[in-house]
Amino acid sequence: MQTTMTVKGQVTIPKAVRERAGIKPGGRVEVVSGENGQVHIRPVASDDPVDLERRRREIRRVLAEVSGTVDLGMSVDDYMATLRDPVPL
Repeated sequence: MQTTMTVKGQVTIPKAVRERAGIKPGGRVEVVSGENGQVHIRPVASDDPVDLERRRREIRRVLAEVSGTVDLGMSVDDYMATLRDPVPL
């Protein structure tokens, strides 16, 4: 089956393929670049342990990147208070 990609990079997966793969509206899919320019798409169950662990690793990576990047010289409570208190004009 053939389909066309839009200028936004969107592709419609034909109905027969979606039904056979069990892909439903709002469902997550994984897109992987294979050998020789092939593209593989597979459904990912929301409770898939592999998917959940991958998401956890990504969250840990992002947190490690931003951890300690800002030192305002005050406690979190003091900083939050400055955000909540009105600034005198």
